[in-house]
Amino acid sequence: MVMDINRMRQLAGVQEQQVTEARDATNALMTMMDEGILDPRQVADACLGYMSEDDVAQMAHVNEFPTSEEDVYGDDEDGYNEPGGGFDGDPGFE
Repeated sequence: MVMDINRMRQLAGVQEQQVTEARDATNALMTMMDEGILDPRQVADACLGYMSEDDVAQMAHVNEFPTSEEDVYGDDEDGYNEPGGGFDGDPGFE
């Protein structure tokens, strides 16, 4: 689906002078995702595919998104993810 910037502004309800040129497309895409016109997963896939690996890694870091299983589950060295492990009497994951 190809749309020109003026159509995106119209769909987003944004007047040309209200938004700086740098964020017109961003705001239009966000609005269209909010309104169900665009699928957020499809937009995320397109963005991640377009960005370089370094850009994706930096974006994930800045937003504190995990980028590995270790980031999500830890390294298990502290026993926290083991049954009966954990901190301050927390039984851990069982």
